Amino acid sequence: MKNKYLFYIGHPAHWHNLNYLAQRLTKRGHSVLLVIRRKDVMNELVKSSNLDLVILENIEKKSSITSLFKPILKRYKEMYSIIKNRRPTLLVGTDFILPQLGNLLNIRSIVINEDDLKAVPFFSLLAYPFATKILTPKVCNVGIWKYKQITYDGYQELAYLAPNVFKPNLRIVKKYFSVKKKYFIIRFSSLNAHHDYGKKGISNKLALEIIEILKQYGEIFITSERELSANLEKYRINIDAKDMHHVLNFAETYIGDSQTMAAEAAILGTPSIRFSSFTNKLGYLKELQSKYNLTIGINSNEPDKLIETIKRVVETKNIKPLWNIRSKIMISNKINVQNFFYNFFINYHN
Repeated sequence: MKNKYLFYIGHPAHWHNLNYLAQRLTKRGHSVLLVIRRKDVMNELVKSSNLDLVILENIEKKSSITSLFKPILKRYKEMYSIIKNRRPTLLVGTDFILPQLGNLLNIRSIVINEDDLKAVPFFSLLAYPFATKILTPKVCNVGIWKYKQITYDGYQELAYLAPNVFKPNLRIVKKYFSVKKKYFIIRFSSLNAHHDYGKKGISNKLALEIIEILKQYGEIFITSERELSANLEKYRINIDAKDMHHVLNFAETYIGDSQTMAAEAAILGTPSIRFSSFTNKLGYLKELQSKYNLTIGINSNEPDKLIETIKRVVETKNIKPLWNIRSKIMISNKINVQNFFYNFFINYHN
């Protein structure tokens, strides 16, 4: 039996994960429709895709909670029309609209998530009651919807960054800058998703303090989804989304307010320091920190602690080889996540 899958993708990490899966499913003769939201990074990633794609236009979001509803209502209408016309047999993704429409149209849905219930209560309340199943890492807590949960002993990022999948290439990094010196990556997220409402990240003032510490140890590059002050703009670097993991792999340290990139750096064996209101709220990052010592989380109300941590990390000799060893230990303890996803979806209808 050939299946018809609809994958809804709203974040670059989900693209990396589900793109691999979609490619494998189509090779087996199954139909896969990828629906993505138009976003600069996503546009870059899908350029070379040969998959069946529908790109939804973005509506600019403002900071107020009420302004979030306009794009949501628009997305409801668009997704309803796509699902009615294409009639997939399974809806897969990370948006709460999918399980709600699946429930309405009597189509099974799989919610893929790695954020704990307490970190995304709004999303969980709108998605989990309507989902057929919830697919998460083993360490993810979904609360009272545990009876719907299917777990795997790994992290989503391992689906596209495990050594059997991702091969770091230094020549790709050299397209952007010389690698004669050590370099540091600082990441600023846009913090405009529904789960980011009211959350804080690295301010421009704090970034300047961080740069003052790092500049004596190597070069500094900022990748940012938001506007930078004039004195930070000179550190900005525009890296193609498809090349970002290569740059992250060879970095001396990652510092940022992106949780996903913090996990990606950790898995690649790059010292990872995250500054966020989500600290201690995400099980997969807590495990990467407490069990494997691969990332360090600092709450966004503790900027002094962040500065102290950065000083300690950059002053540690041979820290990169140490992180590489820790990463290898972690990977040896985890399953092949890409194979797990493939086997799960290929056999789901059975």
